[in-house]
Amino acid sequence: MTGTHLSSTRLLAFLKNKESVEAVRQLMAERGIADFHVATGDVATATEFLKANPSPQALLIEVPGADASAPLLDALADVVNPHCNVIATGKTDALSFYHWLLGLGIHDYLLAPFTPAQLATALDKGNTTATTANNAAPKVKKMVAVIGARGGVGTTTIATNLAAIFALEQQLPTALVDLDPHFGSVALSLDLEPGRGMRDALEKPERVDGLFLDRVLVKPFPQFAILSAEEPLHETIALQESAGPILFAALAEKSNILVVDLPRQINGLTRHVLANADAVILVAEPHLIDLRDALRIKDFLVDQLKRPAPFLVLNREGLAGKQELPTSDFTKHFGAAPLMQIKLLTEAYAASAQGELLVTNAKLKTVFDPLRRLAARISGVEAAEAPVREASVSLFDKLKLRKAT
Repeated sequence: MTGTHLSSTRLLAFLKNKESVEAVRQLMAERGIADFHVATGDVATATEFLKANPSPQALLIEVPGADASAPLLDALADVVNPHCNVIATGKTDALSFYHWLLGLGIHDYLLAPFTPAQLATALDKGNTTATTANNAAPKVKKMVAVIGARGGVGTTTIATNLAAIFALEQQLPTALVDLDPHFGSVALSLDLEPGRGMRDALEKPERVDGLFLDRVLVKPFPQFAILSAEEPLHETIALQESAGPILFAALAEKSNILVVDLPRQINGLTRHVLANADAVILVAEPHLIDLRDALRIKDFLVDQLKRPAPFLVLNREGLAGKQELPTSDFTKHFGAAPLMQIKLLTEAYAASAQGELLVTNAKLKTVFDPLRRLAARISGVEAAEAPVREASVSLFDKLKLRKAT
């Protein structure tokens, strides 16, 4: 399929709105750019064209509303080069539609008809803002690994909220990476659609660079980027040995803090993260089986990887009542006291069901203060007040919608 190549064409536009067509021509004339082409059509026309032709540097497409756009953009993603900046335009005037498009990897969205100045801003997006952000951001470069003693202990909750503290309270450009390509739940926990780039990053790491990440990272907030996936269970990921070093080096170019939600499979990728992380957080519940596996992970880090013992977080205390190990027993056998002890709270479950960041919930603020202190210890940056994120659709409703589509 030749449509996945990248050509030298600066801009290719498929538009039906005549005023938008004129805005394109006017801007190209003002900038003295002759290497562009405007065709009558929309996203479907662009997809057919790119099946047999290379992608331009920037692609401008006309799209319908959200319901109709989803399958059309899915088809476009199969043929467009990931380094091509795709700008959408349409008549849907809704902030939720704009954020949905950005979550898919669309470079920008312009309400039709747009002006030459608006198009210029969209085309230049990322060139000046990235430079400004890099100049203004604190010179912190840290990678934090979060791993569970076993599945279902709240590892993703801890990783997500720690990343949110770095991004929203400390104002550090932060990337949260869920390294479980089949069962990753970071995106779902934030009521977001997972991106499409994880598999390519693991199987074809030579494609990973800044432009690739611009397309595949989902950004719920300006300083907060997420890489997560939900690959089909019947498909095997052909993990390349160089995937870890290349992916995390590229992410480090765009972020001050990398928080990695690790699955419990010990492979080349998880070993790379555990060996190179500036801090490892081990999440467990106060049970005997958790203690056993927490000790195994701790011994692996200390004895095999020759690094310090992990920070221990005891989560969901009170869930099993008398069947739980006393904290004193857990501490004695683990060899260190837990950094945090989080009790089972109904408010946390209710907030999670709405895709809400727990650290932005006023009722849970003091619960996560130890996590804030750890974040400050890692980054050396004091936290500011975090904004509150509202969720209008529960995760259960979102799962129903996914199944329906």
